[in-house]
Amino acid sequence: MRIAIVTDIHEDADRLVNALKLLDSDGYDQLVCLGDITGYSKGFNYHRADAEKCIALLREKRALVVTGNHDLNTCKKLPSYYGSYGLDEHWYAMKPEHKKQKAYRKFWLYEDEITSCQSLESLSFLEQLPEWLILETDAGRILFSHFLSPDHCGITRSFPATYIGWGKHKAFMKDHQCRFAFVGHAHPSGIAVTGKLGWLNPSETFYRLPERDRIIISPALVTNQIASACLIFDSSKNEVKTIVIS
Repeated sequence: MRIAIVTDIHEDADRLVNALKLLDSDGYDQLVCLGDITGYSKGFNYHRADAEKCIALLREKRALVVTGNHDLNTCKKLPSYYGSYGLDEHWYAMKPEHKKQKAYRKFWLYEDEITSCQSLESLSFLEQLPEWLILETDAGRILFSHFLSPDHCGITRSFPATYIGWGKHKAFMKDHQCRFAFVGHAHPSGIAVTGKLGWLNPSETFYRLPERDRIIISPALVTNQIASACLIFDSSKNEVKTIVIS
């Protein structure tokens, strides 16, 4: 099975169009989006924002989509696990200064963020996205989420740099009998793959996953710091192909 993967689009419809053309040319069986379709920051992003077109394109391709932290912020929804981080149901109604006091640099606050997502249909689409999903393949079960368990949606500012930090995600994979897991959120240059102690950053265009039970971080489709890319995972070969988007 060939699985095409895009993530962290951040309303860049032009880049998404280019990515889909390249993926269509390569061929795939299922398209998966790992979240953050929305979320545009004037201080960071410089492309023309068109969240409505991005959502329409993904729906047209019948993509499987999970929600990201920016998507949650766009539709003003808290993840199911919000209480475990000390958040309450009134989070979005709180004044910015009160959010800052409560966050203590722990959560993303989206202070300079805007969105072009306005229609009720698109907001409803975002609101109904799952926090994670599993796909059955010939290589076994594959877990897809925006980020790592227990913060599947990436609402916190933490990033686990070693095997200790991703242990809960590995446990989640084991509980759900998943061989591989793909996440987004971190915007690496190329892919990042779990090694014995820390993250590996293979530079090969075609990278064969060496062992079982690996977590792969996908590169962002849009970012102003590094080259953006999308992926195709060939489950029959356990091989990840990185496709750079110009």
